[in-house]
Amino acid sequence: MRIRLLDPLGIQGRRVLNETDGLGKGDSVWVREIVNEQYALGVVSARTDGTPRSVQFTLKQAGLKDIGNGLYTCVDLFDSSVPLEMWNMTDIITLYVDPDSIIMYRCSPPGQ
Repeated sequence: MRIRLLDPLGIQGRRVLNETDGLGKGDSVWVREIVNEQYALGVVSARTDGTPRSVQFTLKQAGLKDIGNGLYTCVDLFDSSVPLEMWNMTDIITLYVDPDSIIMYRCSPPGQ
């Protein structure tokens, strides 16, 4: 996976949001710092109900550092057909996660 190749820090990911933070039951957001203000961001669904559900959060809620302009470029690590995303710290991000699935992004300041 591309994260492992870019992860000299070897920091374990941590759950930063779950249903007690307003997400649906079985949904959670995980983050880990990689290097140079880059982050791995995972949205996990442990549900088994059979339908995708939206998960909404901001980068600020997920705990990413505000790097001045607050803008991050985020790339889907599993699906290269998903367009590159540009999110700032307060954008409401809406991702649709299938049951028993994960969406994972690498987020970095523009130009990195």
